[in-house]
Amino acid sequence: MNAWLVFLSASLVGTLLTVLLAVLVLWRTGRRWIDLVADRTLDILVTDPYRHNLWEFISASRRSGVQLLIENSMRAATGEVIKRPMGSPKPSPQFDAIGFTPAQVTRAASAGVIDLSVAIGPGAQRPLHLAIPILIGGMGYGVGITRQAWSALLGGATAMGTVVNTGEGVVYLEDVDAAGGRFILQWSRAHWAKEPQLVRACSAVEIHFGQGASTGLGIHIPPEELKEARSAMKLGPREWARIGEQFPGVHGVRDVSRMVTFLREMSNGVPIGAKIAPGDDIEACLEALLECGVDFITIDGAQAGTKGSEPIAEDDFGLPTFFALSRARRYFDAHRVKDVSLIISGGLATPGHFLKAIALGATAVAIGSPALYAASHGQLQKALPFEPPTELVLMVGKRTDRFDPLEGARSLALFLKSCADEMAMGIRAMGKMSIREVSASDLFALDPEVARTAGIRYAGEARWDLYRKDRTRRRDNVWSQKSSGWRERS
Repeated sequence: MNAWLVFLSASLVGTLLTVLLAVLVLWRTGRRWIDLVADRTLDILVTDPYRHNLWEFISASRRSGVQLLIENSMRAATGEVIKRPMGSPKPSPQFDAIGFTPAQVTRAASAGVIDLSVAIGPGAQRPLHLAIPILIGGMGYGVGITRQAWSALLGGATAMGTVVNTGEGVVYLEDVDAAGGRFILQWSRAHWAKEPQLVRACSAVEIHFGQGASTGLGIHIPPEELKEARSAMKLGPREWARIGEQFPGVHGVRDVSRMVTFLREMSNGVPIGAKIAPGDDIEACLEALLECGVDFITIDGAQAGTKGSEPIAEDDFGLPTFFALSRARRYFDAHRVKDVSLIISGGLATPGHFLKAIALGATAVAIGSPALYAASHGQLQKALPFEPPTELVLMVGKRTDRFDPLEGARSLALFLKSCADEMAMGIRAMGKMSIREVSASDLFALDPEVARTAGIRYAGEARWDLYRKDRTRRRDNVWSQKSSGWRERS
């Protein structure tokens, strides 16, 4: 037995010494080989003409972008129209070129609880009251995300006193009842999700005319991508799910008006709204919808995301969110529209974006991709590193069975709470107490064109008007009053 232990120990020590010796040899010789390869590669790069040089690919990718090179390769591989998820990668920096004016000397920052509540459709018989001005935009079960992902969105939204939009997918009332939540029913051009009990149970109805990432195009989903949602859509085993470009029997504004009236009566007075992808005819669309008597309008800007849409629809159609919101607010102000709520969405990702959009005239914001990523927090490792995070939540994903909806709901609720608290801090920093007090007068722009479009001040221009006004009112100034109190106490 002792001999066997000695033999085993000697073998182990010998193996370790062999491995150590191999590492040392590789280290000494490997560094020399790496150095030789690097020298040779650099020599080739700096001496070969472009027609033989690998740097030609780097130069071309900098000109057109790696995104374009890869997407064109996808087109060349299949000859089919590609579907890009999560929206356009094109930047839209207008919101980042806007800032808030803090309250400091001429007025004080506020303290206390900030009121973030808003009402959607205040002129409706049963307005939709929200605790925070952030909604979860339309992402449909069956046509985009899984039932588990939609349940997570519903649970997270309900926990924070807001609502989730059903999108163009199917809805199970038992999911809503289990979460104890409310929801906005999206009235789409599909034949499903039209049951009277759904309309009576919802908190608002949104008629879907279009969305930023796919305009007003219809969609056609093959049966293998529908999975268990196929039965709820009342489709056969080999039948495609089809959403057309038009509502059956709707051919003009008069028909839309009748649809609004029909939905208002069926839902017993909840707000009836419409969702559009804004174009250069946005004022005409707004006028038509207001004539139809809608209670709210959702404008989904060109930066919006989707389960998958054609790059040409994402990149080359529609107004960016900032321009659409600015023009819509100017139209509302010019026509003194007061009782119709304006919901804005598309590319808004931070509490600063949300608060700026509301200051520019939106009643509330709707988010999609940020909500999905928030709900996936703590679960991304279930897909990474070999699959993208969307594989957890999209119907066509390969890791959907690993997604935990309860954990997703908790993560989304925490995300919304964090965003709401940060918005409240911003409102306090402006010296206000309510989200409804925030307006365009609290904003300035770093770019003259952004300032002109939004109708706000350009930061490069001095505000002597405020300086003179403050001098005449100095005795009434908050800080002057505080200074008097300090002097008396001292």
